[in-house]
Amino acid sequence: MIGAYRVEQLLGAGGMGWVYRARHALDGRVVALKVLREDQLSRERAVDRMMREAQILATVPHAGIPRFHECGLLRDGRPWIAMALIEGTPLAARLRGVPLGHGEVIELVAQVADVLAAAHALGVVHRDLKPDNIFLVPGDRAFPVRVIDWGIADHRAGA
Repeated sequence: MIGAYRVEQLLGAGGMGWVYRARHALDGRVVALKVLREDQLSRERAVDRMMREAQILATVPHAGIPRFHECGLLRDGRPWIAMALIEGTPLAARLRGVPLGHGEVIELVAQVADVLAAAHALGVVHRDLKPDNIFLVPGDRAFPVRVIDWGIADHRAGA
């Protein structure tokens, strides 16, 4: 258990943390639970970066950014973030398949630019934009792209 979440499965690992599929014990909500890796706890500003990521997810209002649910600290001081679980395909995996058509590329770039513009309007710069951090969510007709992993984003207050 992490907070009120029962960890179900490891989904992946990044430079700073582990990402798990987890379920809220009371309401059954399924989330992506990001937890700082143990070896990162001693790194300068690692905890600050995770907490800044939580703040960005909570304050940048855009459908292309995973919805923030809550965050907290484990007993050893490592932060965790519960956010919407993205059910989709990383752009990196999609690019290994059939090439994207011109129209698909234009639409994808426009959608990613829309997400980044919303973040930039609040002084947030992603700083790690790559195909692994862009998810295609074709089942979401309202906004079928998510930009994830805001862990090393730069947040310039008042920008």
